[in-house]
Amino acid sequence: ACFDQAMAASPAFQPLARYPGGQPDVAQLDAALHRLGGASFALRKELIAAATVAVTADRVVTGSEGALLRIVALALDCPAPLPA
Repeated sequence: ACFDQAMAASPAFQPLARYPGGQPDVAQLDAALHRLGGASFALRKELIAAATVAVTADRVVTGSEGALLRIVALALDCPAPLPA
């Protein structure tokens, strides 16, 4: 449900599908962040906005979720939303 809400909030990412099984490893995450780092600022900002929708969809942001969101935003050189 969180993924679906994030995709609905971000038209640019609607063609994306869920990660195909299992959890991505650190090398895959690093490669994805490197590739996304080359995207336009507007696209990176939209990605962070969509991730924020996913993280906050259940109205509970765990420490791990908040930290990961901030780390991804930092890696993409894009401002992260401030915690509520």
